This record gives sequence, structure tokens and C-alpha cells, in this order.
Amino acid sequence: MNWAKLSIFLALTLLLTSCSTSLHISSTPSGANFILTSIGITGKTDQSITVPGAYFETGTHEYIYHSIDGYKITHVAPENNKYHPRINPAQPDVKKEILTVEKEGYRKKEIIVPIQKGENNAVSVILDKVDTQLTVTSTPAPIHLYFISDNHKDIYADDYNIREDLPLGWPEEFTTPLTLECSASEIVEKLEKNNVRLIKINDDGYIPVGRYRNLTTKTGHKMKLDPGKENLLNVSTKPIVTTLQVMSTPPGAIVEDISSGGFGYLGETPLIRNFNWEDVVEWSEKRQFRRDEAEAQGRLNEDRSGPDLSKRSGRLALEDFMLYLDLRISKAGHDEAYLKRLRLPVGEERSFHKALKKEIATVNFASDPAGVHVYVTRFTEKDIYDEKSGQLINKKIEYKKHLGTTPFTLNMDPNDPLIHGDKLIFKKTGYISEESMEYAYGNTNYYVVMEPVNIKKR
Repeated sequence: MNWAKLSIFLALTLLLTSCSTSLHISSTPSGANFILTSIGITGKTDQSITVPGAYFETGTHEYIYHSIDGYKITHVAPENNKYHPRINPAQPDVKKEILTVEKEGYRKKEIIVPIQKGENNAVSVILDKVDTQLTVTSTPAPIHLYFISDNHKDIYADDYNIREDLPLGWPEEFTTPLTLECSASEIVEKLEKNNVRLIKINDDGYIPVGRYRNLTTKTGHKMKLDPGKENLLNVSTKPIVTTLQVMSTPPGAIVEDISSGGFGYLGETPLIRNFNWEDVVEWSEKRQFRRDEAEAQGRLNEDRSGPDLSKRSGRLALEDFMLYLDLRISKAGHDEAYLKRLRLPVGEERSFHKALKKEIATVNFASDPAGVHVYVTRFTEKDIYDEKSGQLINKKIEYKKHLGTTPFTLNMDPNDPLIHGDKLIFKKTGYISEESMEYAYGNTNYYVVMEPVNIKKR
């Protein structure tokens, strides 16, 4: 009788054992901590655990969603391939579970594990050793850096989210000094695969020099890390100074920036003027204020549109920064000279030279015979009544300005000087008018022989 009861007990035990579900979890290295998320079972790897039968009674309408923050269980219907149904209707006895394995000195790993009901399931996890360091420092002052990649090149784009291209725990941006850690596989699968670089936005008045000067370019600085080692990136910087040099012949000319919102008086030639970062910021703010005014005025007129203010210069790499100057160079006894729309790349040096022409104060006119009237062509605007439209119409009118009667010396009018190419007209009663002569800059003597009207040409 006792043998019969023992046989029944063993048979029931074998039946229950065959129907139970187990999961053997191993890891390399061994002895890591694990947790099965929804079950809440924790322990050390390299052991088998029993999965409760009630586990398979839920989760029919649940999904596992994978984001850069890891896996999570959700009731949201699938929208893309990052969603995994926990139970496939075609395999109702298989349920997916989130397994998290971590060990000090190694990168935490999360994976999806399919667990089949009534079976001895097994999973093996290889952990990546965190053995690589990147320390970023800067001298003499802290600087702010961003990460960019081939997938995320614009840090101000709406879809900028470079965390998925970076090793776990790395920030999108940071201020030096900072030490970051990663594994050898993350160097290959994250940094190298996505072509991750560092870029500096110039909002602090410092520019990198030496091997890291490309931090301020649009492409940024590509990092090359040696796995298993401590990598140091020490960025040397200097204040951003933009230098303008202006020389003139002769020297001693006054240099002024006459652009809207410009710097005004700059000095005398030979001139070396340094603009620091505060000058650039102040200039940019003045220009922005004037652009805002122009945009406001533009809204008052449907035919005008204000400037595009969607991009601010502070967002750009240094190669996009420009100072625009309109220079007037003047010296007593000489004609004014201009250097218009000069482009000064911020952080660089540019030199310019201008030869000043000596101002012509007097011009001599003579003729044969004497007594010839000399005119120059000028234009003015005048309102003229238009009979067809019945309105006053503003028109450009040509007239002849009388300069003098030969022989005479013309004292150049500073408010209306003769300009190179001006048309000169010589007239005298009884003589054919001469209208083919033009004023040529530098020529201070003009002589004309008039031809009588009654002379017959052979």
C-alpha cells in the first residue's frame, strides 16, 4: 500500500514538473544582477528561475516599446517597428519579457526575452565592459560644446535628438570640464557608425586654437577614441578678436564706418582696429534692432516684406559670422574714397589700402575766340502738369548749368563739383556749338577753337 502511494506521488510530481515553466539566465561575466520587469523577479545570473503560471494569463493587449531610454511595457497600439506585441496570437504560449542585466564596471543591457509556457527556457547575455574614458577640458575658460552626427547635424532642428547616436548616458551638450565613459563596442556602433563630432557655438567670446580649431566649423571636430584607455581632449582657446587694417596714400586720412548702426569714427591711417566679442555682439544687436524696425514698417505696406529673422547669428558656427562695414576715407585737399560692404570674418584679420586722389580746386577754360559761354549738363526733378491725366507728374528734367565765359578759372563747387564724364557745352553767337567734350578727372585745362557758322567747308 505504501508503495502504491509513493508511486502516485512520484507520478504527480513528474506531471507538475513537466508542466512548469523555467528560465535559465547566464551572463558573461557571471554574477551579474538581473530583473524581469513585469514579473519583478530579481537575482544573480547563472541560475534558473521558475516562472509562475499566472504570468501567462495577462498581457494579451500589451506591447513592449523601445526608446533611447530603454524598454517599457505599454498598452499603446503599435505605430512603428519599435513596438513589439507581448503575445503573438499565432503563438499564445509564448510571452515576451524585458530582462535587465547589469554589473558594476559594465554597461547595463536590456533585451527582450521570449518565454514559452511549460518549457525550460534559456538566455545568455554578454555585457560590454566600460573601460574607455573621454575627458574634455578647456583653457583658460570653460566652453560649451554640442554633439552632432550625420543623422543630427543641426542642433536647432526640431528633430534634433542625438542621444540615440551616443553611448548610454552621454549628454547632448555640456560645459567643460567633463568626463564621459563608454565601452569599446559603443565606440564602433555609436561614435564611429554615426560619425559623431563635437561642435562649439560661439556665444562666449572664445575661439579654439591649434588642433581643435575646427570645433567652430559646421562639420565640427571628429573624435577618435582609443578603446580601453583614458582619452584626453584639452581645448586651448583665445579671445575672439577681429582685426581691421586700413592704409592710405597719403597717410593721415580719417576712417569712418558710415553703415547703418555702424561703429562711426575708427581712427586715422595707418589704422589697426581690433574688434572684440563685445563689439560684435553690440553691432549685431544694433543691426537686429534696425531690422526689427524695418520689419515693423514693412507690415504697414503690403508691397514690402520685412527681413527673415528666423535665424540669429548666435546660432551659427564662427565661419558664418561676418562684420559688414562701409568705410569712408577722407583727408583735406583730397577726394573722399569709399570701401563699401566690406566683409570681415569674425576672428580673422583683413587689410585694405586706398590711394586718395588730390582734390582739384580749380579748372581753367580758354577758347579762340574769347567770350565763349561754357555749360555743363545737369538734371533736376520737377512736377509737371499732365493734361491727359489731369495730374502733376514728377519728371527728371535736363538743364544746362552756366560755368563761365572764356577765358576764366572755375573754382570747383564742393556741393556740385565736376564729375568725370560730365558733358561740357561751348556756345557763342555766330559760331557752331561744341558739345562733344567731356570733363576728365585730372585734366585742369580746357581749350577749344570755335568754328564760325558762315564758313563754307570745302
